Amino acid sequence: MKKKLIKAAIAIGAIVVFPIAAAMLIGLVLNSGFQEMRENPMTGPISAMALGNSTVLAVQPDGELWTWGMVVGRHYSQAANPYTPILPPEIVEIQGVVTSVSTFGTGNMSNAQNHAMAVTADGVLYGWGFNNNGQLGDGTFAMRTTPVRIKEDVIAVATGQRFTVAITSDGTLYGWGDNTFGQLTVCPSELEFSNRPIVLMEGVTAVAAGWGHVLAIMSDGTLYGWGMRTGLGTGALETIETVAEMARPQPTRIKRDVIAIAAGSTHSLAITSDGTLWAWGGSIFGQVGNGTTGFVPYPVRIKQDVVAIATSFMYSAAITADGGLYTWGEHDRPQWAAQLDRILPERVMDDVTQVYVGRFNTMAITADGVLYGWGSNTFGQLQDRTRITRDRPVRIHDFALGENTSDDE
Repeated sequence: MKKKLIKAAIAIGAIVVFPIAAAMLIGLVLNSGFQEMRENPMTGPISAMALGNSTVLAVQPDGELWTWGMVVGRHYSQAANPYTPILPPEIVEIQGVVTSVSTFGTGNMSNAQNHAMAVTADGVLYGWGFNNNGQLGDGTFAMRTTPVRIKEDVIAVATGQRFTVAITSDGTLYGWGDNTFGQLTVCPSELEFSNRPIVLMEGVTAVAAGWGHVLAIMSDGTLYGWGMRTGLGTGALETIETVAEMARPQPTRIKRDVIAIAAGSTHSLAITSDGTLWAWGGSIFGQVGNGTTGFVPYPVRIKQDVVAIATSFMYSAAITADGGLYTWGEHDRPQWAAQLDRILPERVMDDVTQVYVGRFNTMAITADGVLYGWGSNTFGQLQDRTRITRDRPVRIHDFALGENTSDDE
């Protein structure tokens, strides 16, 4: 009788222990970072990208628009569930051939309020995502889960914190959404926001939007800026006690002979025709790149021989003529190969042709058609079958071969 009871106890123990062991094994696998992931359906090269708050948007030469990570227009009440599969890129359904795209995400990863804009080859502007300040410009304040038609005859668009600016083919610059800092060139006390496009300026050829300021290049190469004063490069700031005192709705001339611009949270970047990179504004994490931290009141030279720039919040990136990629600024979500704020540009990659910067990620495409990414990976932004934050570039996809090539190179 005792032997039978012992055998029964052993059998019951095995039944109980096995599920526990299995659960422990599953836990080990999850903690290792490996996640279930469906096959990546995207093939072919990328012609343009935009990164927001954990959002990735990619345009292909045939005009298809893909998205992955934190998808614009969906609610995310908390960080991604580690037990759910990482979703592969999906197509954003838009009528027409998409040529350019822009997105901006505010808040942290668990409380993001992304909105996005896309321009088609025939000049139609579409918008989707959050719309609490009228940033979509569709005449409502309703969130849009799919793209809606906003405006026609558009050639360029830029998104900021709950506001949008766009240029039409005749050089007219329009703006809509939040006007807390005078982003719509109107005193905030007179206009809080607009959910429809209003005319801001004429004769504009390029535009960039930051957290609360706007930069615009005129047809003669003159750069103007307005909105939050920290990003305008127009001099030292006296003691500011209210939000209204931070606003500067009147467009102010910043610099001449400018060919490219980028706007961050409180800082700005510009390239002049001789390839010189200039920067100014807030630099608490060294995002201006002049070797100091704090406020930089006027444009200062940062680097020569620069051909492309990108910035987001308190982080900056630039490509030089020889293909070198340089980064500097905030290290909050590691976007480079070191765990310290960089107050000077440091080379992190070679042979780069395109660079895109978001709130928590950086992505770069090399001359051989390989897409690299680094930074946060909570929502599968890096598509490397993990949710592990990467502080070094990892291969995401080889678009020349049309296959996923994620590794730790």
